Amino acid sequence: HLCTADSRASRHFHAGTGKSVLLREIISSLKRKYRGSGDAVAVTASTGMAACNIGGTTIHSFAGIGLGVGTPDQLVSNVMRNKTAKTKWQRVKVLVIDEGALRRSD
Repeated sequence: HLCTADSRASRHFHAGTGKSVLLREIISSLKRKYRGSGDAVAVTASTGMAACNIGGTTIHSFAGIGLGVGTPDQLVSNVMRNKTAKTKWQRVKVLVIDEGALRRSD
């Protein structure tokens, strides 16, 4: 399932409104749901600071793409050759990305 906040919803959640508290509660609930599968819930954010705030890692680190330099095909090829990264992608059932609006689209 994909759960996103569209631009209208994200405008309602300004600094200090409890976004991270809510997200941590959602993450906790997801981890309880997938309790038997330790790698089923991946918690990520676009920046290291945001990732620390929710107990996760950067999306680049989770994905195994380093700085993300290269074509999509090159990045996928790199992940497929990296056993650790490939295994993470195979085991994850839920990928949480905080501050997704900060990701570049190019």
